[in-house]
Amino acid sequence: MSSGIVAEHRSKILAPIIALERKPIDFQDQRASVDDLVSILKERAEWALYPKTWSERILQKIAELSEGDAGVAIQTLKNASHQAEREYKNRIDYEDVRKGWNSAKDLKKTYLLNKLTEHHRLLYGIVKKQKEVLFGKLWSLYLKEYQKIKLRPMAVRTYSIYTNKLIELGLIKAERPLVRGKVSLLKVAD
Repeated sequence: MSSGIVAEHRSKILAPIIALERKPIDFQDQRASVDDLVSILKERAEWALYPKTWSERILQKIAELSEGDAGVAIQTLKNASHQAEREYKNRIDYEDVRKGWNSAKDLKKTYLLNKLTEHHRLLYGIVKKQKEVLFGKLWSLYLKEYQKIKLRPMAVRTYSIYTNKLIELGLIKAERPLVRGKVSLLKVAD
């Protein structure tokens, strides 16, 4: 028996991925409760990981961090188990979970951005580069940038729809700055 985290009969390179992702979860953009996520994670952990290499508290922490997203929760567990194995630990700890969650968040962000248009990605890139930008200023920066990458410009109405889509997906966030008028300050979401 190995001293690793992932069960020996599943410790080939791709086996942990298959083991932790063995059943598709489809919440159709609904958020799962923390209890539902813990239940899903427990099933995956019992099947893919050695006993006593994980705890209910660790699964609870992963479920809370995942904010109802089953995909992020499962990916976090997978990443945390790999992190613990890389460091030759006998158990997954909170530091492994933190690193696994950060990696899972980045993976989700990349996945979402790849599903969007070049215009969405350009808007996101501008906000990321600027750190924070007013809604109207983002439009003028977009008008300068789209020419550099030889895109056809979008209409103002489309700009508003695309920016709202980025907000809706949680890629950027809008805040009310301390200025007069109906103005939004855009920032990359954490």
